[in-house]
Amino acid sequence: MTHRPDIQALRGWAVALVVLYHAGVPGLSAGYLGVDLFFAVSGYLITGLVREAVDAGRFSLAGFWLRRLWRLMPAALVTLAATTLGAAALLDAPEWRDYQAQLAGALGWSANLVLWGQGGYFAGAAAEKPLLHTWSLAVEEQYYLLLPPLLVWVVPRLRWRAVVAALSLASLGLMAWLQQHAPDAAFYLLPARAWALGLGAWVALGPAGGPAPTPPHRTAWARGLAMAVLVALPLWPWPQQLGPHPGLAAAGMVAATAVLLRLPGPVPAGRMLGRLLVWLGDRSYALYLVHWPLLALLQHAWMGSPGPGQPGGNNSLSL
Repeated sequence: MTHRPDIQALRGWAVALVVLYHAGVPGLSAGYLGVDLFFAVSGYLITGLVREAVDAGRFSLAGFWLRRLWRLMPAALVTLAATTLGAAALLDAPEWRDYQAQLAGALGWSANLVLWGQGGYFAGAAAEKPLLHTWSLAVEEQYYLLLPPLLVWVVPRLRWRAVVAALSLASLGLMAWLQQHAPDAAFYLLPARAWALGLGAWVALGPAGGPAPTPPHRTAWARGLAMAVLVALPLWPWPQQLGPHPGLAAAGMVAATAVLLRLPGPVPAGRMLGRLLVWLGDRSYALYLVHWPLLALLQHAWMGSPGPGQPGGNNSLSL
């Protein structure tokens, strides 16, 4: 796909939100919404790659998966190896048992399922898990596994966009229902998160020639409003007013991201800030991989957590 610095800037904003939020930087009480931005961008990029390969008659499912593995796994394996060394030295026996299950989930693209069984993301105990952040990577990886076969082998080419829209709406409805009955499932599981990836995919499956001609002032107005949403929601000082997560705030982030994906334009920031966001976007995967294990293990070290087999303390790192 054509390289778009504006998309890299969106990724940079997303990873900055998540990292600074996890680090406890004041003023980012809803920085976790950066993950929803990530989902929309990932759905757009990956579905666009599949579409272009199919339209060119050169799509290979095995080749697609191998390229994903080649891109994702080297950095992930290094991070997991280093994290495991730190975890072995710092976690107590129950935490170490939980960690081993998380490690197996991270290696098997099912960390979200493991973490779902171990407790809620916003719970104090969850904040101590060095691989907590891998839940979102697992959601994206499961999307990589399921969407291409669906589009290539099941759904006729002319129905791709309609089917993606229908599945996304169904996922959104499921998320709303689970939020009332099983909020941890609404947070962790792909069926309740697929709508965010799906909206990005729906944009990628739009007319090949790009968006229909729109008066410049309307395009500028739409982009400006979308950028304002992406800044205002994560910085909202009263996150409890945003309701449960994922919910309306996540939907607002995803919708605003979809607008910016659909209306290509300059990097959505000033010159110096824009360059910084693009730089962060180019490194967003590595930054996301590394930041949380460092924060969690440093917290364990600071609190004096014992190693495996020793009695454990009650550490906490507020998310």
